[in-house]
Amino acid sequence: MWSDELDQVAIFGNELAVTGEAKTYELWFVEDDGVVRAALFDPATDGSIRTVLDIDDISPIGWGVTIEPAGGSDQPTGEILYFGTF
Repeated sequence: MWSDELDQVAIFGNELAVTGEAKTYELWFVEDDGVVRAALFDPATDGSIRTVLDIDDISPIGWGVTIEPAGGSDQPTGEILYFGTF
């Protein structure tokens, strides 16, 4: 869930693979001219995620989630696991 008004995104998920210390999930926002790093997150040991993250003031047209090296990447390098549009 994303709120333009609050500049926040809520991430909810179940049964996500636990990535370990060397990898992390990365949320990307899709804009007309490319992708923007939005946030890093890791699920709990049971594979669930429930968090609210502050984001920059942007107006994306979509979003995607990849698994990236710990600390994240400047551009997606992993397979797009989830994708959606606003």
